[in-house]
Amino acid sequence: ACIPAAPQAAEAMRPPVGNTGVRLSLCGLAADTTEEGLLETFGHYGTISEASITPGPDGQPSSSGFITVLESQAAQRILAEQPHELDGYSVVV
Repeated sequence: ACIPAAPQAAEAMRPPVGNTGVRLSLCGLAADTTEEGLLETFGHYGTISEASITPGPDGQPSSSGFITVLESQAAQRILAEQPHELDGYSVVV
């Protein structure tokens, strides 16, 4: 189950100096959502260094995934502006 984070949670997730960013969990992805779609949807907020879709038990894409955002301010905006529409589904971060 996906538990949405509060917008101020990104401040608590601020990466220490030298870290690679803030990792955000995504829930509610469509079966045909791609990693490229995640980059396109969330890339306008800031630099996305990683986007992945979690495989289900059968190896097919599940409805969850992750993105890693390099800037904590971008992560805060992603959390504040929910839900996000992607491939016809409402995605919760």
